Amino acid sequence: MAWFTDRVRSSRKLAKAAASTAPIALAFIALGLVEVSYFPGRDSSLHVAALRAKAIALAEVTANSAAPALEFEDDAVLLEFLNGVARDSDVIQVAACASDGSVLRSVGSPSRQARCPATAKTRVDISGGVLQVVTPIAAKTHPGTLSITFRTDAIVQARQAAERVALAIAAGILLLGLGVWWWIARSLLRLQGLLEENRAARARAEAANEAKSAFLANMSHEIRTPMNGVIGVAQLLAESPLNELQRRHVRTISRSGELLLAVINDILDFSKVEAGKLNITLAPLDVRALVVEVCDAVRATAQAKALALHDSVSADVPAAVSGDDLRLRQVLLNLLSNAIKFTARGTIRLDVRKTGAAANAGLRFTVTDTGIGIASVHHAALFDAFTQVDDVSTRRYGGTGLGLAICRRLVTLMNGTLGVESTPGLGSTFWFEVPLVPAEHEPIAATIAECTPKEVATSRLLAVDDNEINRGVIEHLAQQLGYGIDLVEGGREAVERIKSGAHYSVILMDCQMPEVDGYMATRQIRAWEAQARAERTPIVAVTAHALAGEEEKVRAAGMDAFLPKPVRLETLRSLLAQWAG
Repeated sequence: MAWFTDRVRSSRKLAKAAASTAPIALAFIALGLVEVSYFPGRDSSLHVAALRAKAIALAEVTANSAAPALEFEDDAVLLEFLNGVARDSDVIQVAACASDGSVLRSVGSPSRQARCPATAKTRVDISGGVLQVVTPIAAKTHPGTLSITFRTDAIVQARQAAERVALAIAAGILLLGLGVWWWIARSLLRLQGLLEENRAARARAEAANEAKSAFLANMSHEIRTPMNGVIGVAQLLAESPLNELQRRHVRTISRSGELLLAVINDILDFSKVEAGKLNITLAPLDVRALVVEVCDAVRATAQAKALALHDSVSADVPAAVSGDDLRLRQVLLNLLSNAIKFTARGTIRLDVRKTGAAANAGLRFTVTDTGIGIASVHHAALFDAFTQVDDVSTRRYGGTGLGLAICRRLVTLMNGTLGVESTPGLGSTFWFEVPLVPAEHEPIAATIAECTPKEVATSRLLAVDDNEINRGVIEHLAQQLGYGIDLVEGGREAVERIKSGAHYSVILMDCQMPEVDGYMATRQIRAWEAQARAERTPIVAVTAHALAGEEEKVRAAGMDAFLPKPVRLETLRSLLAQWAG
């Protein structure tokens, strides 16, 4: 049954392809009909004209040749000329006559009576199915007339032959047309099959990509949710009275959580780049401030290993350039973190200088260390995903092997290049160059309002989260910052609280919850506020989703800010200072 269905489907496709190419076949058929109808050989006038020309030429040549024979009355020579003419297959009769019309000699059909009408010039007469040409024999003493009669059945035969040729050519054209039509129809059918396979493959690839994105989103949520509890509780413990051993244990928990979070972020960043969902956003930035901030971010790690960390920015680097602060910071932090990781003693340097001039100007960032170095044979593989120099390095230093792959792709998105120079035992230099784009205006320094103790004391928060651990972490972090806070475990309860008239300075809304999720709850709250003309309550998305487009999604739902999990104390402090003031 399946075979029969496939055959029917294939036949339908072939019929459809044949129908689409039918004009080609019709064109060839029309060409064949035109050939049959208008083939030049079918025109009798052409054959008559050809025979007429032949007759005139033969008659005039023979008359000129026979003139001496008449002049000297040599019948033998005259008869020889006439016999020569009679050998032509188209000649019925040939006769030489005197000037008075009497027949001197006649060769050919005995049933026909030779006629030689007197004429002063060559004349041709066609009648009774024959063609007669009469021409004067210009002899001085004995002039005469030459008459040659031709049969016209040759014209019929020529026409029949022409018709056969025309039919053969038409048949060839039709066969060629059918062959071309069949070939094009089959080609279109194959092309249609390829297009369908391509569409199916594309649909499968898109479905696989969507499935991968959904899987990563779910994994991000499932991993970040407990990580929020681990890192959040570690923050709370670090702020509580502890002895040295306990404090060391808390630091270990916190550091392990941060390392796990870094692995998750690497995988998510790599998936964004692979899916083409990571964009570069240009904005004015201060290169010198950026260098200071990224060095400050890793300085504590470098000091813990007794490494000197230095930075310099050449004087010709503009105070303000246009670039993606977040992505530049990500690349620099990755390179600096790698330098610190693979350096046991010595110095780490970050240098920035201007390269080129005018339209070709660029910025070159260089991170140099005195670490273990890398053999030249491994340089090319360094920037491949999930690749490290060897298994020993992987076991000793850890990591996913994604950091440099992400860096190269980020630099490429910024229209730059990334490279390495390294010698085993002497350290490494990682550098990247990006185009220098002048900023249209100076970068605007970020300012965060500080809440006064009185404002904090009068502010009350609502935390919405279906996970008990996360609710506890948010509660303790908010209380540590001096805020009062209420807790609910679902979107429906949050909507009911707002509709009942409860007032909150900020709602901290989890996004993924059963029944009524954070997006739906926010839409219902915004709809109620518009209907009741109530004051708009700031809603902050506290979510474990960290894939591209999540921030746009929460803002489209009506939320005002985006706070990814795990929640850090200082990040929460800055956000609440902005929205709860």
